[in-house]
Amino acid sequence: MKKHLLFIALLLLLTLPTESQNLESVKAEYEKYRQEQTEEYNNYCSEANRAYAEFMAQEWEQFNAMKPQKPESRPEPPTPLLKNPEIPTTADPLPFDTIIPLAAPKPQPKPQPVITEPIPDATHERITLYFYNTPCNFTLVDTKSFEIQNCNEKEIAQQWQHLSGKQFAPLIPQAIEMREQLQLCDWAYVELTQAIAETLMGKKSNEATLLQMYLLTQSGYKVRIAKEQDKLYLLIPSSETLYGYPFIMIDNNERYYVITKGNADSYYLFDQSFPNEQELSIAMHNTPLLTYRPSKQRQYRAKAYPQLQLTLQANQNLIEFYNNYPLSNHWNLYVRSSLSPEIKNTLYPLLQQQMAGMNQADAANLLINFVQTAFEYQTDKEQFGYERPLFADETFFYPYSDCEDRAILFAILVRELLHLDVVLLNYPQHLATAVHFTEPIEGDYMTIDSKKYLVCDPTYIGASIGDAMPQLKNSSATIIKI
Repeated sequence: MKKHLLFIALLLLLTLPTESQNLESVKAEYEKYRQEQTEEYNNYCSEANRAYAEFMAQEWEQFNAMKPQKPESRPEPPTPLLKNPEIPTTADPLPFDTIIPLAAPKPQPKPQPVITEPIPDATHERITLYFYNTPCNFTLVDTKSFEIQNCNEKEIAQQWQHLSGKQFAPLIPQAIEMREQLQLCDWAYVELTQAIAETLMGKKSNEATLLQMYLLTQSGYKVRIAKEQDKLYLLIPSSETLYGYPFIMIDNNERYYVITKGNADSYYLFDQSFPNEQELSIAMHNTPLLTYRPSKQRQYRAKAYPQLQLTLQANQNLIEFYNNYPLSNHWNLYVRSSLSPEIKNTLYPLLQQQMAGMNQADAANLLINFVQTAFEYQTDKEQFGYERPLFADETFFYPYSDCEDRAILFAILVRELLHLDVVLLNYPQHLATAVHFTEPIEGDYMTIDSKKYLVCDPTYIGASIGDAMPQLKNSSATIIKI
């Protein structure tokens, strides 16, 4: 409909008369057309919700729940390996056995929301909620008449019809506007809608769960709802593995993760699609713009480049957001998340100053030495008690990091500062990187898609680019494209 309106507007502009009176007439005609199209679209949305409620009133099917998966355990060396200067590089390409061809998905257009009302103006009464200590203002909605007395299909369907009226409609464009302002990814938007729903309806209430589902479906996302005894649960499908969440397998082995806390063995599921729904992704292409709350200061220094030293503070609010982010086995998702503006604004100018005038080899060696020596090493098992890859900002926050965390950080620095192509090298007990340099550089390498990628290992302490760990030179890695 938006494209149609834009086309009509352009036609009108091309045929505008010069007289101001005729101009006002054209404007009025266009406004009339816009209102008619909006009313037609609102009627379509209303009918979609009415039909959805009819399906919701029917008996829900029972499904068994699968237990949450734990992060895969990766045996890692208790200490990083130190470079042995007597070991030469290998003349022939190093082996690899698999290439994961698909990088983290490129940013896709957000789902098309069902917006039935404009955003209320400032004269309406407002309520403030704090999303990771970031204030978000919303119009206060009268929720007194919205109550789920019996957790059965007919009652839930009746309340869905109530949610679909004009009373709750203004929440949708406000939530979407906040999503854009804070640059929230899909998962963060799920959390925001939960915060809105629980602010209005109370934490862990059935009303909050149903309201959150309503906000997500009307925002264009694919979600489901289930019940167990007198409790409602929200489910989201994901093609990525989400550790720590129970899930239900539906048609075509599609996993629906139960994100509302609970430990039931089975659920009665309402499995009905909503028009134009779109599966959410846990990929994060932008760091959410949360209010800055500085953490404790930490100092960093590259051993081979003593002039490269700085003090940094992470954003405590962002760290808390990452703490609640679902763990995944897709390493490239962590690389795509980049660094926060707070870290970049301090770190990048210093790195760029130190690399000024350097060729690619010298600049990359500076970066790899910084990642190798400015951080203390410890395995995830020692630091957290379980496998947990860190987002790059977390590497600057927690006292220790392991090979995955360093590979992720180094890959981000090379991509964003040197603008070179990087892949991850996933070994059974190790994660490293390989970089495609556009200048001739000797060293251990792999040939990937007819291109030479030099091995760069941020955990092989003291090693330059092109130095692979000796015990891995004959081991096959899985190539993960970014």
